[in-house]
Amino acid sequence: MEFYLNTMKFEREAVIATPVLMMLSLDNRIRPRYEVMNILGSKKLVKDGLKMIWVMEISEERFLKIYVTKHVDKVPGLLDMYCSIINQRKKTDRAKQLAS
Repeated sequence: MEFYLNTMKFEREAVIATPVLMMLSLDNRIRPRYEVMNILGSKKLVKDGLKMIWVMEISEERFLKIYVTKHVDKVPGLLDMYCSIINQRKKTDRAKQLAS
């Protein structure tokens, strides 16, 4: 909840109204998508007022098509960056499992 409210600046009511957000993996889905959207936003490649909750909810295939592969020519390394964030998180999670 803290990440949604403080980092993503979602309104509390919006998070409460979208309980699926609490079921999505923060490390494997939300943060990597947030990073991609920040990069695209900084380059003015996404519309202002975009519904970020919707971006977090859509399927992986749709997210990749709309926001990653569509912009790989304008943002070199975007796909690699997205994949490395996801893979790093999975490796960290696996290492923690093995350590316990």
